[in-house]
Amino acid sequence: MGSKNKLKKFQENNTFKNVIQPNIKEIIRKNHIFKGNWRKIYFKNNNPIYLELGCGEGEYSIFLAKKNPDKNFIGVDIKGARFWHGAKLSQENYLENICFLRTKIEYLEKFFENSEVDEIWITFPDPQFILFFIGHGLLIIAIAYACIALKNRPTLSSVRNGIYVSLSLIHI
Repeated sequence: MGSKNKLKKFQENNTFKNVIQPNIKEIIRKNHIFKGNWRKIYFKNNNPIYLELGCGEGEYSIFLAKKNPDKNFIGVDIKGARFWHGAKLSQENYLENICFLRTKIEYLEKFFENSEVDEIWITFPDPQFILFFIGHGLLIIAIAYACIALKNRPTLSSVRNGIYVSLSLIHI
């Protein structure tokens, strides 16, 4: 994709009501307004919240949002040009239970209160080439970031009950 298309997608993301792209300098200084208030302010319901970290184009989150209208989904990725497709598709399908958050995993604590998120999904970690060379290392780092940011302890039971990881692309 050319840089012109990327810039166009970034600009279009700003028009989508289901995309949150905070100024990172503000997030470093203070918590986001949605922290502790996602159900009340954004989703306007009390349904459980599911995060997909590194959501890419958002296909998996969209699929889950369509199948589970009684659950809220937030696709998280640092690359807004990637999730542009998912944001556009979910708006075209009038999905009110999904949004996309552009941020780094390290800043999740600025967006979510302790126990605000019910499940975390890491479906297809990227970059995949690093996974090939270091095995489960990157996956463990991503899970650790998510657990620390959300004040969970990364124990086997918390991983089994709340964090789902697809290992389909790991070649060891």
